[in-house]
Amino acid sequence: MDRAFDLTREQHVLAIDAQRHDGYVCPCCCGRVHLRDGMSKIAHFAHKKDEGTPLCEEYHPGSNRYGHARDPMLDGYSPLLLRLHSDRNRWSLFIDLESLTLEEAERTVPSVLAFDGLTLHRAGTAPRKIRAASLWPGSGRSSVLVQPSRESSIIQTSGKWPNGIRPDRWRTQLAGLSPKGTLFVPHHGGAFRRYDWATAVRWGDTVVAVGPARAMPPNTLDITTLDSTATAENTWHAWLVRLPKSFNSAARRWLAGFGVARIEQRTTRTRLATPAVEYGPGGVPRYLLGEPIVVVPSPQAHVLAAESHATFNAKSLRRSRTTPPVPACFVSAIESGPLRIRTDTTGDAFQTEIITESVTAEPTSVPLWSLRFNDQLLPPYSTQQVPNQADTLRIGTTVPALRFSVTAVAGDNTIESSWDAEASAAAEWIMQRLSDSVEIEVRAGNLGFVRLHTHQSATPVSRSRLMRGVESQDRSTRSRMAWREAYKLSVDHADEPTDPHWEIRRRRGPSDPTNPLHKV
Repeated sequence: MDRAFDLTREQHVLAIDAQRHDGYVCPCCCGRVHLRDGMSKIAHFAHKKDEGTPLCEEYHPGSNRYGHARDPMLDGYSPLLLRLHSDRNRWSLFIDLESLTLEEAERTVPSVLAFDGLTLHRAGTAPRKIRAASLWPGSGRSSVLVQPSRESSIIQTSGKWPNGIRPDRWRTQLAGLSPKGTLFVPHHGGAFRRYDWATAVRWGDTVVAVGPARAMPPNTLDITTLDSTATAENTWHAWLVRLPKSFNSAARRWLAGFGVARIEQRTTRTRLATPAVEYGPGGVPRYLLGEPIVVVPSPQAHVLAAESHATFNAKSLRRSRTTPPVPACFVSAIESGPLRIRTDTTGDAFQTEIITESVTAEPTSVPLWSLRFNDQLLPPYSTQQVPNQADTLRIGTTVPALRFSVTAVAGDNTIESSWDAEASAAAEWIMQRLSDSVEIEVRAGNLGFVRLHTHQSATPVSRSRLMRGVESQDRSTRSRMAWREAYKLSVDHADEPTDPHWEIRRRRGPSDPTNPLHKV
């Protein structure tokens, strides 16, 4: 790369003008970089060892250590997912097909899609037909179960699709399982995803290995043997493995057999102390224009960065024994649009969106579904702090066939999930687990989700202060009051931002003078 961000000068510098020191980070991923120059080289910056990944646009390795060049998950292949059933012993493999968008659904009706629109081909088996209607938004039928096999599968489209629907996005391939065993790592909603070059493996993770009997993990690891599945070509065994929380040579050698080149130490992710006003499509948290976003960086992070449009700002998180281990920061702006906040810790990045008051107005039309908790109505893409007990909890919908998936996270970080449930069954499942959960997510396919955070998930200082005395307010008033409370956690008095760029500041103390970031 021809430029980097200099933490000592807090601005971008060109490689031809840079001096050698250790304060440079990549403007794309915040990874540490160093200067390379010499008589035979053009001056440029390069990622330090173990800092860059193929996910960074500025990463150009001389040799790829993140997997084979022809990784089976690339070039049109779909991810293979694994799901544990409620008895925690049975398992199944599946792929998730993209559902129709709401715009596509408005151009047609389910009866028009009553034909075999997809065909799954696998060598040695008869073709399998998949109804096009299963891709209807919120139907709960877009997950396709597949039998374990070494053979690859191909999904092709067939039939006459209505105008305005692009069927080529469902033409995909599914790589077969390895005869030496295949590793599955944690994925969203309690499922597991087949390991590939872009997937992180961390100490302390719970993983699943699927393969023949000889692929059994070492007995020195924490193993739970799952049920086996017999097919025409093989008997497939599965093991649930809880990795040690720190380095273990036996686990390291076993994971290396699956092509895992690096195992990361589990880190605490950066979090936003300021509650979101609402969530946009895809779950992106939204914040009001001109309000401070209070950020608590990961204890492992040394750089905090904010990026909006063409503006990039980064702040060095200077730490010493006399300063707090996790300094609170705030990011403020007076321009709306997407904002990316990230640190130099691997995978520690998230998208946010800055919106205006008019965007957060209550919808004038009735949503396709909503969750009613006691006397509060929660539409899709909303979040709510709730008590551990509820008098009533109902899920209402205007779509009779709508199906829901629910994920509950307990206090010990164990995850339970229920898939493809009707509205009444999903509500009953939530009621049974509400007292033991810290977070519950209700999702209706691509029709949005609702997140419930219980009072026991509140930290002793921040969350209790954020929500104290505001439960009885309406959603917009409660959000603004929580903003002010969150702001007080980070700064000792409120400043109105006047510069139309992002600013990142640390929490000010008696001996900590303000140090505003220079604009770049």
